[in-house]
Amino acid sequence: MATGFTAPIYDNESIEFNDFVLRCARAFFYDLDEIPDKFEASDFHKKRIAKNEKQLELVSKMSENNCSLAADKEYKRAVKDRKKSIKDKTALKNRYETMLAKVEQWTPPTEEHKALKKFMIDQLQTSIDFDCHVFPEKEPVRVTGKQWKEEQIQRLTEDIKRDKEYHEKEINRTKKENEWVKSLRQSLKNIKPEMES
Repeated sequence: MATGFTAPIYDNESIEFNDFVLRCARAFFYDLDEIPDKFEASDFHKKRIAKNEKQLELVSKMSENNCSLAADKEYKRAVKDRKKSIKDKTALKNRYETMLAKVEQWTPPTEEHKALKKFMIDQLQTSIDFDCHVFPEKEPVRVTGKQWKEEQIQRLTEDIKRDKEYHEKEINRTKKENEWVKSLRQSLKNIKPEMES
């Protein structure tokens, strides 16, 4: 059976060796439609660094009163989010358990259908365990403005450091990909004419 890469050969289409090599090379780059001459590093982490550095600067300059207001606002949001999460998970669990009860009451029409019933029960129980587990939904803790500021500065500093590491890895990965493609294209320029036909 032909694959997406060998389909032209299977369909008896004319395909040059170099085109076949480049067609197959796409699989090494997340199934691209075409191998570019040069890859560009993503600026995702670079943008996050800039955003977090700006936020760090703002937080660092905040007055104690503004930090207290921000801490109180975050606390109220966390309390609201926790209540909503518990409510949503409880409603979801009820829907799963309602369906589970129906499946458990169902009598499969034949012996061969018993595996289907077991599968449905397993799927529902797995979903209940995964989707409805109330992770330690701890009560949010109210912190002082000073504590909030320290936590924000620490979090932002760690995020910036991590994004700098990820960005450096992205640059190195892109450099290696570009070297790989360059070497491949160079090798194709040196193909002997008999391989092309």
